[in-house]
Amino acid sequence: MFQSNRTPINSIRVRAFDHNLRSEDLLGETTTNQDGYYEIRYSAEQFRRSDNERGGADLIVRVYDTQDQVIATSPTVNNAKTEETIDIVVQAQPPKPDPDQFLVRETFHQFNDKPFAGAIARAFDRDFRHEQLLGEKTTDRTGYYEISYTRAQFSRAEKDSANLIVRVYGEATGQPLAASDIIFNAKSIEVVDLAVIREEDRTRSLYERLLLELRPLLGEQAIGDLREDTQENLAEGQYKDITFLAGETGFDKATLARKDV
Repeated sequence: MFQSNRTPINSIRVRAFDHNLRSEDLLGETTTNQDGYYEIRYSAEQFRRSDNERGGADLIVRVYDTQDQVIATSPTVNNAKTEETIDIVVQAQPPKPDPDQFLVRETFHQFNDKPFAGAIARAFDRDFRHEQLLGEKTTDRTGYYEISYTRAQFSRAEKDSANLIVRVYGEATGQPLAASDIIFNAKSIEVVDLAVIREEDRTRSLYERLLLELRPLLGEQAIGDLREDTQENLAEGQYKDITFLAGETGFDKATLARKDV
């Protein structure tokens, strides 16, 4: 663990996590020694959710200050090996906030709560009968976007902050798939998280959406044979299929249990 000037950071808190679609599991934590070195050990039982799961954790390491605030985060190491080396550089002196700089960020999700990767996020400043584009970004594989803009971009230069709107666009059409409400007098950092139904998903029936999500998980198992026993006991042939699939796909249990979709 180093500062940006390559000076080792000692006695600083480090935590390792397994990153899942909608959550993170703590794998362990430690503090760095006088050389900035840290080592966190964890087991497969901490991140594997079933006996069929293979591979390593989707590993993220974060660094915390004395107030337990995150000051640095590593990139995600997908399917981590049994031993990984993750060096993290921490800014020695974080830059002072610029009152003329603004940021809007967060994550777009699809109808099944999965990340909407490759979507176009656009931020606008709204005034009476007029909008000004502030910036646009394409979401990453986790559906995350981050758009920065400056006071000079406001449609009226004398304003202190934007009346912010964020819209989501897909590749197939120039029409927005979802939009936020107007955030009047937006703060320097705003979080806008939107749920999106893609254009191709609008024309699919509920049954088609279910098949699209469930078929890779079910294999040869028929949807009509799904079970939801009171207790799960694999050895005794008792299964909670609906609970498992709801967690995997984002569909609610009532929808998965219906026989008429």
